[in-house]
Amino acid sequence: MLYQLFLAYAYEQGDLSRVYPIARGAAPMMVLLSCPMRWLLLNILSYWRGSR
Repeated sequence: MLYQLFLAYAYEQGDLSRVYPIARGAAPMMVLLSCPMRWLLLNILSYWRGSR
């Protein structure tokens, strides 16, 4: 949701030739960075639940 709002704002304010390449590269980068964080969080939660 936040990505979509940022993207809409960037398209309104910026030049398409600059915003488009950045937007195309930002989504895969966000997914790449969020996967290890999700994995770590899930492992911490499953360990915490299993130790009780």
